[in-house]
Amino acid sequence: MIVKEEVEFDANDILTVKSRLNEQSKLIMLLKESADKEMMQAREYEIRLAQEEDKSFELQQEIEQLRMRLTTSQTRIGTLSQTVDSLYKELNATKPVQFEAEVQCQLELMKKQTADKQFNTELEWREELREYSELKEKCEQFHTICQQVQAENTKLQESLDKVLFEERENTMRFQQTVNKLHLEKEQLQTRLERLQQESELTDEKCSKENARLQREMWTARLHQEELESTVQKLERQNTAMKEELWKLNELRKTEKDQFNVDKQVRRLTNQLNEVRDEYSKLQQEFNAYKRHAKDLLEAEKTLNRKLRQTFH
Repeated sequence: MIVKEEVEFDANDILTVKSRLNEQSKLIMLLKESADKEMMQAREYEIRLAQEEDKSFELQQEIEQLRMRLTTSQTRIGTLSQTVDSLYKELNATKPVQFEAEVQCQLELMKKQTADKQFNTELEWREELREYSELKEKCEQFHTICQQVQAENTKLQESLDKVLFEERENTMRFQQTVNKLHLEKEQLQTRLERLQQESELTDEKCSKENARLQREMWTARLHQEELESTVQKLERQNTAMKEELWKLNELRKTEKDQFNVDKQVRRLTNQLNEVRDEYSKLQQEFNAYKRHAKDLLEAEKTLNRKLRQTFH
């Protein structure tokens, strides 16, 4: 009956060990999934950083194009400024001529009005008036060109200021985005390294704990086998002693060997009691090992549950 109970305990113990190994496997898979998720997130941030760098390259190209346009505009402004200066010089040069022509025209007109009408012809007066009108029209055209050049210069300056402002804003936003992505990448890399270290420490701790429990289970199993062997040996001795005691009891019926038989019966009875005490002591020790093994299994389950809660 004792051997049968220990065989049933061995079967339950094997099932418990298998269940524990399954829990360890699930915990390791959970740690690996967590590390894989962190790795995927790190790759996503690297892709985003590469995209932002490509966008930065495009912005740099656009800035170069705007700078080329700015250079062209500045060259055009210089050319227009030279043209304006030339026009102003020409205008200033023509103003005295215009004034002198007006005075001369007035004098001639006065002379022609006061002088004899036969020295003045209508054709000459119209020719002088036409020249005066042409000169006045040319001055007005010069003034219009100056206004157009000034307006275009103002427009180009406004465009230049707008382009420079947009360039500064884009550069600032790009730098802020790059700094943010670098910071997120460093934080993610630090978190990934910490999780990998925790995973390695947890794997190492679980492996050590598993090895320790395996050694203790193996020691308990060996001790159990030794106890079972000792119990079987004691049972055989008990059976042999009972047979010998029965034989001695049969011999007691003979009065001739009555004294020696009683003495031997007492000796065997004492030995039987000692064997029973030793058997009881071994049974208690075996039960203690059995309880210790169960406590180890419960401790391992508690450890696995805490680890699983930590990484969920």
